[in-house]
Amino acid sequence: MATNSDHQKIQERWGKALDSGFVVVPVRLLRQQSQLGLDNTEVVVLLNFFALWHETNSPVWKALGTIAKQMGVSVRTVQRAISSLESKGLIAQETGPDGKVIHLTGIRHVLADGK
Repeated sequence: MATNSDHQKIQERWGKALDSGFVVVPVRLLRQQSQLGLDNTEVVVLLNFFALWHETNSPVWKALGTIAKQMGVSVRTVQRAISSLESKGLIAQETGPDGKVIHLTGIRHVLADGK
């Protein structure tokens, strides 16, 4: 777990860049990207979902247009990445009362189990 000293080091390293927030990413995702069969687009889509993920067992809202704009790609490219991630069992889509949401349980379990 991170200590206060770790937090200070991170703050010193990144300074004001952290003012708008940050995303925690398990290094395993980066080290096992190829083993997991993830292309770069899929990883960046996951990173965007991680940025929207606030509660462990809660889904994230799909903001395809926003994600596409931030990545500089088409909405269709994001949709294809989501479909691929879903087919790999890393995410799950569900239609809720306010639209479609994404569950990240699959990627969380895969990374936690080290598979």
